[in-house]
Amino acid sequence: MAAPKPRIADIRLTKNGPSGRPLAEILADKGTSLSEIQTAQKVIYTDLLKKVGLKGCPACLSGIDISIRDRVDILQVDLSNGSLIK
Repeated sequence: MAAPKPRIADIRLTKNGPSGRPLAEILADKGTSLSEIQTAQKVIYTDLLKKVGLKGCPACLSGIDISIRDRVDILQVDLSNGSLIK
């Protein structure tokens, strides 16, 4: 019997989101629980922001927007010729 597929969330970080503040976007599969999203959120605040040198208010971490979205299929495009990569 195969091992269960790990539950993974992608986190994309932008220094200047639409509001002008840093934006962390969590992309998760449909059906992801709130506790799983909170795990990803904790990684953003404890590890990711320090690695890239971003910070919000030290007392409350405000100033960093978080967007949570359902993951959909990602399309990749070869920029040299405009073809889709499968």
